[in-house]
Amino acid sequence: MGLHPAGNSGDVQARGATSLLVMKFENGKVAHEHVWWGQAPLLVQVGLLDPANLPVAGVEQARNLGRVAERHEDQSTARGIG
Repeated sequence: MGLHPAGNSGDVQARGATSLLVMKFENGKVAHEHVWWGQAPLLVQVGLLDPANLPVAGVEQARNLGRVAERHEDQSTARGIG
């Protein structure tokens, strides 16, 4: 199982890459840390993932969802449900 080397390179810190670091401190020292990073941007860079097939559209998709939620909330309030 696995992939053969393709000779492509990628940059984990490239535009669109996301990461999250969570650290726990005890007595002023790092007790443990967890790092999560978005793998999709790197996989796109090295040619293993087609961005057209990703189930996201970026910030505009989030804004549209917010507008839909606001309309739903307005309708619920008007009917006395909210």
